[in-house]
Amino acid sequence: MATDSNRIYVVDTLRSVITIATKSAVHGIHGTGSGITGEMSASFKDGSLDRDSSVHMKIAIPVGKLSSGNLAQDEKMHALVSSRTYPNVEASLTNAVPSDTAQRYRVSGTVTINGMERLFSGDMTIAERDGRVEIAGERDFDIRMWRIEPPKFLGFSIDPSVHVELKLFADLKVV
Repeated sequence: MATDSNRIYVVDTLRSVITIATKSAVHGIHGTGSGITGEMSASFKDGSLDRDSSVHMKIAIPVGKLSSGNLAQDEKMHALVSSRTYPNVEASLTNAVPSDTAQRYRVSGTVTINGMERLFSGDMTIAERDGRVEIAGERDFDIRMWRIEPPKFLGFSIDPSVHVELKLFADLKVV
């Protein structure tokens, strides 16, 4: 995965977390997930991505570790994203363009759910210090992009727009 003068950083599965939020006609639905795995190939200068190098990242988010704290909701969510056939939501970052704000980037890549890959773009903060990278971003996704129809739960419709916040920590890979 390394290119140019890039170094490999491995996602810290214990500290990295994803949070998701949507709403029904009655109340908000919130969940968190852990156990995220993956690697990032990047080169940094003074804590920011090196503009002269490429950046690549691939992560896997285990669907089975996404939880709202409500077993019935979680079972419905796991069924909707076919967690037995596709146990992970996969995401890759293939491009990061610096913004006017330090360590803030316009990123693009793909998100794969139920075996269906979709392009995305968004903004993320990516910073490196002492061999540790912190990555943070948030974005709204419409689940219908992956042919997932919003479910009804206890007779109430669930909004197809899901707000996702991702906070990753990655450490320099020791070889």
